[in-house]
Amino acid sequence: MRCAALISAAGVPAQTERFLPMLKVGGTTMIKRQVQSFLHAGASPIVVVTGYHAAMLERHLAHSGVRLVRNGDYEHTQMIDSVKLGLAAIGEVDAVLITPAAVPYLSEETLRALLACDTPIAVPQHGRRIGHPVLVRRTCFESLLRYHGRRGLRGFVEENAALVTRVAVDDEGVLIAVNTEERLQAVQAQHRAVRPEGILLGISLQYGGFSLDERLIRLLCAVSESGSLRSACAAGGISYSRAWLLLGEAERAIGAPLLVRKLGGASGGGSELTEEARTLIATYQRIAASLNKEAAHILEKEFTT
Repeated sequence: MRCAALISAAGVPAQTERFLPMLKVGGTTMIKRQVQSFLHAGASPIVVVTGYHAAMLERHLAHSGVRLVRNGDYEHTQMIDSVKLGLAAIGEVDAVLITPAAVPYLSEETLRALLACDTPIAVPQHGRRIGHPVLVRRTCFESLLRYHGRRGLRGFVEENAALVTRVAVDDEGVLIAVNTEERLQAVQAQHRAVRPEGILLGISLQYGGFSLDERLIRLLCAVSESGSLRSACAAGGISYSRAWLLLGEAERAIGAPLLVRKLGGASGGGSELTEEARTLIATYQRIAASLNKEAAHILEKEFTT
């Protein structure tokens, strides 16, 4: 059986000023949680109906493999109207799973239980309450498109009660609709993503075909501290010949010497950095500091719901 998924994300939130599909729950947005759940259950195509903040949502889902349908009259229509728009765009499928965008916890097991039900309409039931998504088979598509009752999709299900199977599931997620500030805060508190303690970027600067990275900077810093390339190699666990090869590649790419060898004398000779090498180290460290600071901001944004 080929089953599609339809997410209605067009409406203006009635009980909160925040844009529900883009709110973070468990480390990702609610809309992407839904898309991933449908993908894992094998639903195809996945149609998302946009309206309010359509451009933002469409950019967010641009590479998610979904089919986007825009409800240009979202301010004057109901969820059932968005469902009809999406249903008309689905194409040849045997059934469709329908949900509003405010229901983030769609369990793969629950979706598969609905798909296994062979009645024209199936709804998940947890305890005595029914929830989302609603499964509608092709035999009911025309009647759904013609439906104009007051209670929208729920009214359609109630009006066709003789065709409906209530599938009992041990899944409270079918009842969780995040449509108020209080509900959002409660859900976020229970499903907060594990946040990494820190972030470390691997930074590589390209000079022609040469990649300047942390290895060379560590080597140069060690030479500056020890006054000897051989000592720096021993401390960094790099062979002497490999170090000279690395330095040669860097000098050719940069177009300036990085080390000056000091021969003989009372001190026994050694190596010291050129002014170009010291400038290179300082520049690299400034870039790394700026990028790591920006990465910390990104980390804070991504893991703070």
